[in-house]
Amino acid sequence: MKTRGASPQRRRTDLKTVVIPGHSPFSIDLPTEWHVLPPVGDLLDAGWVHNWLAPRHFADAEHTSLALELPSVARFIRGQFALDQVWFAMLEPSGRGGVRALISLVAYDSHGLTAPVAHKRLDDSAASKVDVDILTRQSVQDTLAGFPAVIVHDLIMLADDAGPALSERYVGMVFPDFAPITVQLEIQAPDLGAFDDVVAAANDVLDGVRFLQAAPSL
Repeated sequence: MKTRGASPQRRRTDLKTVVIPGHSPFSIDLPTEWHVLPPVGDLLDAGWVHNWLAPRHFADAEHTSLALELPSVARFIRGQFALDQVWFAMLEPSGRGGVRALISLVAYDSHGLTAPVAHKRLDDSAASKVDVDILTRQSVQDTLAGFPAVIVHDLIMLADDAGPALSERYVGMVFPDFAPITVQLEIQAPDLGAFDDVVAAANDVLDGVRFLQAAPSL
């Protein structure tokens, strides 16, 4: 796995800036096809979903496909533990509609967790087969946004009503040295064609994190 996806000559220019609120708010530049998802309750309302999709100008077939799929996305989000995550869906038109990837961003109290410790725990969990859905895992320590980072790329086998399906997952964690927090970006891509290189694309995003609170003076 490449240790760095961020490179000046490869950076995208079609980006939008999003501010992630919280105890340590930060801004980040995201691809335009990553759409901030509304609250779960709204995504479970079919009429609201149609109104939300309308200004995004998808083709009729894609609009219909997304309207059918987003409620299941909402149910997945509702089952996650970190309720303060900000969720995005990659809705880039693909000719067949559907959510190509689901993305979450969150900053949380690290409780003393450091990049080396996080890296070891992730490697240990893969080796012990705690998560039996993981087929392969690649993980590295690196530097993103000028701070220590841990980058993980998994190939996983998911089972749903349609049967087993291969998916990929990216988890990137940044550990700023001025506050006891971790910024985490996670991407779950059931569409293996959603990214040419999910690690490089996600690293580029995390490398652009800008914290909105100044580091405390010493």
